[in-house]
Amino acid sequence: MNLNLCTGPVWKRPGSVLKFLMVMKMIVLIITIGCLQVSAKSYAQLVSINEKNIALTEIFGQIQTKTGYRFFWEQNDLSQVKLSVKIKNATLENALEQVFKDLPFTYSITKKSVVIQKKEKTLFERIFSVFAVVDVKGRVVDDKGLPLPGATISVKNESYSKGLVSDANGEFTLSRVPDGLYAVEVSMVGFVKYTNSITINAENKRIDVTLVPSADNLSEVVVVGYGTQQKVNVTSSVVTVSSKEIENRAVPSVLNILQGEAGGLNIQQTDGNPGYGSTSVDIRGNSTLSSNPVLYIVDGMAVNSINYLNPSDISSVSVLKDASATAIYGARASGGVLLITTKKGKQNSKPELQYSTMVGFQRPARLPKFVDAPQFVDLYNQAQLNDNPGAQVKYTPELVRKYKSGELPSTNWLPYILDNQAMQNQQNLSISGGGNNIDYFISGGYMNQGGLIKNVDYKRYSLRANVNMQVSKRLKLGINSVLTKEDKQQPAYGTGNALQWSYIVPVTEYPYTKAGNDRSYRGGSQPNDIMTRAGVQNENLNTINTNFLAEFKILDNLILNGTYGYNYTNSFTSAFNNKYPLYNDDEQIVVYNNNPNSAYKANYSQTHPTALLTLNYAKDFDKHHFKGLFGYSQEQDRYDFNSITRWGFLNNSLDQIDAGSSDPTLTNVSGNATSYAIQSWFGRLNYDFDGKYLLEANARYDGTSVFKNKKYGFFPSVSAGWVASKENFFKSLNNVVNFLKVRGSYGQVGNQNASGLYPWANTIAQDKYVLNKASVTTTYYNNSPNPDLTWEVKTTANLGLDFTLLQHLDISLDVFRDRTTGILRSPNVPSTYGIGAPQQNVGKMQNQGFELNIAYRNHIGDFNYHASVNLSDSRNKILDLGGTGPSYGDNPLVVGQSRWIWYGLQAEGLFQSKEDIANHATQDPRVQPGDIKFKDVNGDGKITPDDRVILGQATPHYRYGITLGGSYKGFDFSLLLQGVMSNLARVTGGAQVPFFFNGDGNILQSQLDYWSPSNPDARYPILRTDQSINNGQFSSWWLFKASYLRFKNAQLGYTFSNTLTRKIGVASIRIFAAGDNLFLITSKNFPKSLDPEIPNYGDGSNYPQVRNLSLGLNVNF
Repeated sequence: MNLNLCTGPVWKRPGSVLKFLMVMKMIVLIITIGCLQVSAKSYAQLVSINEKNIALTEIFGQIQTKTGYRFFWEQNDLSQVKLSVKIKNATLENALEQVFKDLPFTYSITKKSVVIQKKEKTLFERIFSVFAVVDVKGRVVDDKGLPLPGATISVKNESYSKGLVSDANGEFTLSRVPDGLYAVEVSMVGFVKYTNSITINAENKRIDVTLVPSADNLSEVVVVGYGTQQKVNVTSSVVTVSSKEIENRAVPSVLNILQGEAGGLNIQQTDGNPGYGSTSVDIRGNSTLSSNPVLYIVDGMAVNSINYLNPSDISSVSVLKDASATAIYGARASGGVLLITTKKGKQNSKPELQYSTMVGFQRPARLPKFVDAPQFVDLYNQAQLNDNPGAQVKYTPELVRKYKSGELPSTNWLPYILDNQAMQNQQNLSISGGGNNIDYFISGGYMNQGGLIKNVDYKRYSLRANVNMQVSKRLKLGINSVLTKEDKQQPAYGTGNALQWSYIVPVTEYPYTKAGNDRSYRGGSQPNDIMTRAGVQNENLNTINTNFLAEFKILDNLILNGTYGYNYTNSFTSAFNNKYPLYNDDEQIVVYNNNPNSAYKANYSQTHPTALLTLNYAKDFDKHHFKGLFGYSQEQDRYDFNSITRWGFLNNSLDQIDAGSSDPTLTNVSGNATSYAIQSWFGRLNYDFDGKYLLEANARYDGTSVFKNKKYGFFPSVSAGWVASKENFFKSLNNVVNFLKVRGSYGQVGNQNASGLYPWANTIAQDKYVLNKASVTTTYYNNSPNPDLTWEVKTTANLGLDFTLLQHLDISLDVFRDRTTGILRSPNVPSTYGIGAPQQNVGKMQNQGFELNIAYRNHIGDFNYHASVNLSDSRNKILDLGGTGPSYGDNPLVVGQSRWIWYGLQAEGLFQSKEDIANHATQDPRVQPGDIKFKDVNGDGKITPDDRVILGQATPHYRYGITLGGSYKGFDFSLLLQGVMSNLARVTGGAQVPFFFNGDGNILQSQLDYWSPSNPDARYPILRTDQSINNGQFSSWWLFKASYLRFKNAQLGYTFSNTLTRKIGVASIRIFAAGDNLFLITSKNFPKSLDPEIPNYGDGSNYPQVRNLSLGLNVNF
């Protein structure tokens, strides 16, 4: 028998003599204690303990510390016993009674010691225990009360042991369990293991467990290129976003949902168009002057777009960032990889039916605010007098009086362009499960997002089936297939600059004549007719993405995988531009808009078949672990486009092409087709020793049809990691620094997207010219080919540090540097050359930055909470333009500078007096006090384009995302914040200077801070209607600090108790309220009518981002 003190074993040494002496000492000690028994009541120290799921031996330690009593017990008896206790100001004897009241142990107090022994069963108890068995049921849920299928449950004691897995509803059943005390363990990847000691009998035969998400996520499985790895063993730069982090969002686009969720994944949503709108995405910034798009991989296969995906079908998203992670994708991965895995079923699990619905209302997040007509007429007159002090103003005193009295209109044009709100509706239904040899996930989804702009609507229908079948012991077959149908509607003029009409037509104009006819403004349209009468455009987009899978186990550690993927997209667009009359105030037709009327039909299709074959090998030798992968893939892509436009239809109801004019000059037909192919061999080797020393090597050999003489490129990478926290010398720190890994990588990836598809061939174009008063069609070469062009090559170095502190705080830091060589540039040639010079691989560029991710998770009683922050930044620099020289413009290319810079005149403020003007370099002769003063950089006494300088960087810096969340019993909440710390945004158009369009456009309320003698420190120059004066030219005056913080998403939910839901045959019910784009905080002087997220520049005329408030319901059956 091993006897223990509360601090552990008294002896544990080899050798029979020593063992004998120690046992004899213990026997003498126990006999002495028995002879010196005294009452515990005589000890006056009181005991207070409040602990959950604590080991019994730890309770003994706390009591010893407070009372001085030492505890003795047999080691094997108490090693697995855990319990929860709440004792307050109790004597030692009362405390022990509460601790042992439900335990099969007894105790005796002898002098200053407490001896613990097993209770001896009576003869009746021993006979009854043979027949005393019960069926035990239980359920495993997360901290939100949602069921956790697939959790592992272990129930055991000395005579009984059973392990099983929870079903689709998180439930489990144990049959014929004998009465007794059991050690219960429940575990699941991503959650803290639950351990407790539970007495099972006829009165206590249910085990309900709540698992808390773990801050230590090192056991998570991370999806990487062509496989998976445990997070603890990952040596490359990869960040994963789980489905739980993006669920229940009223956003149809996967990319927009991911914004702010992962450091280094830079996403900008530049408008609020229903569906997926206009979204730009990059990983770790820009490292080339050419096209460098992110590669999208869905279920292992490359796709051209992920807009078709239903976000509720996604299981996880991995962002592959450094060369070690992306090199295995070679030719197309220089821009990083977004690797998406969709949901699957689980074998041997009951069918789980899930239904979710969400209904929301959208409103514009930010809109321009204009002054009204009474204010406008005064400001316009003042601006005219500023242009020409002796001018006759447009609005006479009588007109001014009528506008101010309301006799003449003050028209807010925004309600004629967009609605006050629009509805959004989502419905998703899925069933998943599996039998002995099959697993399945089948889902259907519907989304309808109404448009704020009139005549705009978006609908998406999706159907997915992911099925895997174990055909035999060695052969497994599967299919992942999704069908998506998207229907889009918008005005025939589009929505790109829809709000621009609110800037163009002054607030002083009527929308309709007195008879209700559409009124003309300056011989053209107004917002009311453009949005509702000019016609509509409809697009029907269908996507089929199917992967056929086969897995054959050649040996237990040698597996052959084959996949054939087929991605097909087809789009049909139909638009009709209506012919309709516009009237003047005398009810006379002034002009017909869209005269003649026209119809447009377009169709494109894109096919992308892929064949993939991989061979996987894994072998362990003691502490040495090897994994190998070798693969081959073949991809092809074909794009076909055809369109026809015809004018001259008899009326607006006949919209078919053959109903238009037969005049050949009123028909335009166009079309094109492109194709390319990629052939690749690739491999990966992983090695780790005892989980401490990690090594990975990747290589890919790509061939592409894009190049001619230099088709093939070899792209290797290597990475290594050291888990320092597993070293013996580190063990003394493990209670503080629980995990520490240092990792580094170095490698190369290629870029074939830089040159277009046919840089090696002469391409031919046609045009028409008038020769001898006749139209002549000509054919000509429009490029200079270079058959020796080849890959751009990006070389990346990455250093990373991952560590966990105090079991709750995870920190990850990456620093990186990219260097791209072989960037395509065209040398400068004389204009007499006719066409541009051939491209050459001569440019070089550098990009470097960092990413920091911090996550904390803990609980206070039943309140579980978590918080995370990600912060990232990258800075690029042009190293070499290959002798092509700098380019000029507002965003020039300059060696030693960033790829995107602002280049213009340097503003020194506003002129304050005529003396100030006279003492300054010569500008426009019409300049007067209140106009912008520009710096004479070259000192020649005049302001010219030669005075332009670099004004700053045109890309956002220090992007961040903040996530907060928590749960208390059935309640849960979450909050996502996203923003940019440093940004310079350019303001243009009507948001730049008042009356911008035609000299009489509207004026924003923010522009009321204009210069006057009484307002010398104004943000805007003096009011003018003459836009030819140089206030409007690009200068530092029109660069605004555009840092921002956006409240991206907030949710509040409640999950009903299991007791209630089981009564109605439902596994769980959760209701929630959510909001997207709730608030926006910007730099102090940034124009309130603009959105700082617009990249580069803006005038506020784009489709506004939307604020969405929604209610939702999740039901699991």
